[in-house]
Amino acid sequence: MMGRHGQIVYPGKRWIDLDEFLDSKPILEDVPVNRLFGRPDDCQPYMSNDASYRLIKLGLYLPYFRNILGKSCSGAFSKGNVGVIADLGMFAYRNLEEEADHKWKSNSAVGYNEFSIFMRGIISERHPSSHNMLPKGLDAFFSLLDGNEVKPEFALDYPCLLSDEKYGSMLIQVSRLLRNEFRVFGKSAKPIAILRQIPLSEPDCVAVCQKHPVLNEYLPSSLKNVQFHLDDLADNVTCGPETVRPRGPGSIFGLVSSSIKTGTGGPGMAISPPMPVPVGSDLPLAVGIILVDVNRHGSIHSVESKLLPLIDFLPGSCASNLRHAPYTRKEVIQLLRYNFPLYLPVAFEAFWVKGEWDTLGARLADPIPSIYSAPGCC
Repeated sequence: MMGRHGQIVYPGKRWIDLDEFLDSKPILEDVPVNRLFGRPDDCQPYMSNDASYRLIKLGLYLPYFRNILGKSCSGAFSKGNVGVIADLGMFAYRNLEEEADHKWKSNSAVGYNEFSIFMRGIISERHPSSHNMLPKGLDAFFSLLDGNEVKPEFALDYPCLLSDEKYGSMLIQVSRLLRNEFRVFGKSAKPIAILRQIPLSEPDCVAVCQKHPVLNEYLPSSLKNVQFHLDDLADNVTCGPETVRPRGPGSIFGLVSSSIKTGTGGPGMAISPPMPVPVGSDLPLAVGIILVDVNRHGSIHSVESKLLPLIDFLPGSCASNLRHAPYTRKEVIQLLRYNFPLYLPVAFEAFWVKGEWDTLGARLADPIPSIYSAPGCC
């Protein structure tokens, strides 16, 4: 394998063939039809898993560190040359010799292009029916690697490669920054600009939520689908001071901001409320706020007593199965990833473009494993 200081060599007995590894840990899985997902989208029948997210991310380190060291390794991503260190679940390579053409040195994007082609080929070979049906986040990631210019630091921290737990943490982090921290420190223009970009990822997010009983509960009360009647959980669990009210026939919704009251965090300490939904007709901003809040609520309020009766609204055997084996926070995070797959990728890109990448702290959430800093040989 390749690290920050050159090649890191492991004994051959720790090597297993890539196909053997993927037999036990496939890259794609069928979306479960008897759990929290309800009826999956026919065009999106697959999801991925934590082991695959990690493996794919670790594959990026070969072109990443080779480029840092000013070396090329074109052709390394080929069947037979790529395997896995069994006990670590990391990509390993039989041969990492520098080729005569030095392709990666002349164009740093080539290594990432080759990795994308290799992984798409592996997925297509092992999951023939997945053609044009990759999970949208994973497809967006490979498309990012296919470009003529690849931003290595951005690609390395792309959110679709986060484990479900870390993905949930970043949903909270994005909300915290956009809805509170930026504004507290007088940087309101940036979160507003980012929030206006976010709906480009999931323009139908409200309708998507209204079709699922659990997601529906994370909407502001006036946007909830009354078919899934329950006490106003979204109001009880911190939707903030904003309200979004029906506007009238022919409109999706209007934008109304209620009065803001400052809470207290103890004697003499004022706590600013989150940014309210704007007054007026700034629809992209309002939808951006709703999408951020829904994902934040789902990550924090995944499993609560008021949500449990909602499983009875799910189709088929889902309800009976969930009564026997209750759903978990991980399943709610997976539900959010499945229904809003491009939300975090677009949000991350907006943070990058607006110069707030370091503030986002994506690398802190999922750092480069320390093993890649081990002494190596060229």
